Amino acid sequence: MPALEWNEAASQNPPVKERLLLITAADDFPPNARMEGQSEVAVGYWTGNHFRYLLDDYQAGRVARWALLAPCLPTDIKLKRDRRLDPDVRG
Repeated sequence: MPALEWNEAASQNPPVKERLLLITAADDFPPNARMEGQSEVAVGYWTGNHFRYLLDDYQAGRVARWALLAPCLPTDIKLKRDRRLDPDVRG
């Protein structure tokens, strides 16, 4: 299994509608001084304009880094279809 290749969100946009692992700032939502400087990992995708999370009720802060999920999965794993990632669905 290849290593994750993390990319800076501010310097490079990911491919549109591909599942991504996202590293987000844990202190943004809601602002919390105890969480300052800490991060969380979430699964989401890039709409072409902004990041979205696959869990509808997930609230996280600013995305700092992203990595493509698919290259890191074992070859026998097939991910469930998610209509939001279909090419004809507006993000």
